[in-house]
Amino acid sequence: MLAFTMKLVLTAGVVVAVTWLVERLGPRAGGIAVGLPIVLGPGYLFIALEKPPAYVADASLASLAGLAGVLAFLITHVRIAPASGPVLTLAASILAWGAMGLVMATAQPELPVTAAILAAGFLLARATRGRHDFAARPAAARATPTMMLGRAVPAGLLVAAVAGSSAALGETAAGVLITFPVGLTAVGWIVHRRLGGRLAAATMAAAQTGILGLLGFLLTVHLTAGRIAPMAGITLALLVSLLPGAVTALQARLAAPAREQAQ
Repeated sequence: MLAFTMKLVLTAGVVVAVTWLVERLGPRAGGIAVGLPIVLGPGYLFIALEKPPAYVADASLASLAGLAGVLAFLITHVRIAPASGPVLTLAASILAWGAMGLVMATAQPELPVTAAILAAGFLLARATRGRHDFAARPAAARATPTMMLGRAVPAGLLVAAVAGSSAALGETAAGVLITFPVGLTAVGWIVHRRLGGRLAAATMAAAQTGILGLLGFLLTVHLTAGRIAPMAGITLALLVSLLPGAVTALQARLAAPAREQAQ
């Protein structure tokens, strides 16, 4: 019950924070935030404390393969959102995740093959995401805290249920299921309905960079399982997951004066 409550509160808090960031700072900040290990962090903390190292290593390898499905979700969302409603956009994106996730769960590739597939996926995502104004500010009225919580709490319940049930399954099924992009789904739905398809697409395009943080998190968990203490491994993985977002934020900060001079 404590684990379920923690996952619910963490996810609801992140959904509120991401919506706030998109409304005030633009989709780049929101996309980077939504790419953080919202579900994977708490999920693997409990798995690492409850399961043997071999289980953690196998599950994290399956989760790495499952990131191919997350990339399929993001690519589909970015391409469809500007010209479609939130229901069609999310239905198509979740279908893409399920199809790719099923392929990867069935194939169960080893780490080198998984790395090659993910590299191809990131290149495809980069090539097909189009042009977006990542610094755009929405014109719509900002949501009140009550409105955001009313949408974030159901998302938190869904995350807690998914993460909780995955821990009771085998390592392959748990590793793939825990990558279900429920946080992305919740944020995509809220941003699309409140701020429009273009900002939703821009947020998901920015999240493609944030997903690099999940890649770093899972790779660190996989490589440290059984080699260092579980808490130390998860802490190190969380620190690694912050690096892509920090680099992107630094690049944007350094590029800002040049853009201002050009204008």
